Amino acid sequence: MSAVVSIPRWIVDHRRWRMLTPAAKSIFVELACGDVGDGKPIPLSIRDAMFACRCSTGAATRGFKALVDAGFVTQVTGRQRFASTWRIAQAA
Repeated sequence: MSAVVSIPRWIVDHRRWRMLTPAAKSIFVELACGDVGDGKPIPLSIRDAMFACRCSTGAATRGFKALVDAGFVTQVTGRQRFASTWRIAQAA
């Protein structure tokens, strides 16, 4: 089964997107892969992002923070028993 992940044009054209690190962009793609369009939050832990994006724990943490600061994702729930959950921002 093949899947297509699209990054909205308003995100790619945004000045803040170009300032993100490669790790932050990779984390965004991982979140987009987990988004099935049903509006449910997307679970992704720092550890899972670290392994999927092949980066360090610090780079993954900074990547999540940069995505939140830029307004591309919001954190729905914090770390509880499992992974934090995230929501991709809608068009600004």
